[in-house]
Amino acid sequence: MYKKLRESSCHSFDEKRVDQLMADFESDVYRIRLFFSEGIFKLIHFLLLSAMYLVVMFMYSVPLFLSALIVLPAWGFVLYQSEKALIHKQRNEFDSLISKPNDDWTGLNAFLPRRSRLTYAEILWAGFFFVCGGLIAWTGILEIGKFIAVMVLWGMILYFLPVFCNELTQMHLAESSSGRLLKVLRSSNQASQALTPRLRRGYMQLEEVFFSYSQNSMHAVNAISFMMTPGRTIGIIGKSGSGKTTLAHLMTGFYTPERGRITFDGEELNQKPPAASIAAVFEYSSLTADTVKANIAFSKPEAPMSEIIEAAKLAHAHDFIMELPEQYNTVLLGSGFSNSQMQRLAIARSLCVNPGILILDDAASEVDIQTRQKIYRGIKGMKGSRAIIILDDSVEAVCQADEIFVLCKGIIAERGTHKELLEREGIYARLLNNEMEQEGTRPLKNRG
Repeated sequence: MYKKLRESSCHSFDEKRVDQLMADFESDVYRIRLFFSEGIFKLIHFLLLSAMYLVVMFMYSVPLFLSALIVLPAWGFVLYQSEKALIHKQRNEFDSLISKPNDDWTGLNAFLPRRSRLTYAEILWAGFFFVCGGLIAWTGILEIGKFIAVMVLWGMILYFLPVFCNELTQMHLAESSSGRLLKVLRSSNQASQALTPRLRRGYMQLEEVFFSYSQNSMHAVNAISFMMTPGRTIGIIGKSGSGKTTLAHLMTGFYTPERGRITFDGEELNQKPPAASIAAVFEYSSLTADTVKANIAFSKPEAPMSEIIEAAKLAHAHDFIMELPEQYNTVLLGSGFSNSQMQRLAIARSLCVNPGILILDDAASEVDIQTRQKIYRGIKGMKGSRAIIILDDSVEAVCQADEIFVLCKGIIAERGTHKELLEREGIYARLLNNEMEQEGTRPLKNRG
């Protein structure tokens, strides 16, 4: 399952919530393992014992044997349905507790009354059988000793019957669980091709790329075309919901275009995802509960300390790392780091890989604009040629790019250099004016 999920496309995780995946792992896998390790043996044990007890009961009293044949299936069916409904309810409550951990544990309140009702019913059935058997013994049809033996056998069957019904229910639930897991294992993989971890030159081309999240929804990316070459920096700017992150997911191979294609050094991206050739940093990046050094070298564990420090310096993270108690050996635990520091560590992690293409999607949104520009300038001036794509909603973050695309509702509304876009006085110029007004400076159009 872990290997399958690692190979699954990012789009498959959009279709299933995290709590549902947790339920599959925590409940389904455990349920299957528990049934095959214990449940199947309990079922066989009950069937063998019941067969033996019924044979002895038949030898002692045919009327009581026939009564047992009528009562056992009926009572077993009632128990089975009750156990099935109870376990399904507990399963639903388990799923809801995963997604809403602050909910009250109400499952126990529903469980106790039902178990009490089942216990009362068991006593009634046992009493009914005892009365019938007593009448048979009273009339002399059955000897007292044999009657006591039959009642003991009946008690043993009643004792094991709820266990049998519970395990039978667990068997059906294990079957359902295996069906869900098999569905995941048999699902088609958009990202299941062999990874190619070698570094490449960094040529990327998008040709009339379309993408939407569902068949009936509007295109999040609509007819996007452009080409990236090594050493170039492209800035993509747009408001929230313009399609920047979707485009970043497409360029990293997380999603597959509906139409059009994305090629990387001449090969389609979805055919051979380049594991170490493209590095992407998003606004919210996860860091592991490990040392700072291990987090920066996460994708390149063999990286020497000199490369780790160089990556941290480029991301402007080295200074605050040196102020930590154990510097690069400090363990990332709790919330001792600011969002700005976390983002700079994530950028350093991507730089340590030395990718052919670096994609930064609001990667430094929590960093002040001056430091952000220093980071981007430092990345652009790194040794060796690499393509850099900066996706941001701030003009000041992308203004140094060689070419800038203005994204609006999934399409490229404007493109050009910073100077060319300002001269057009279109969307890009209005975005810059709005930024300046918010910062309290004079708008661009009023500058002398």
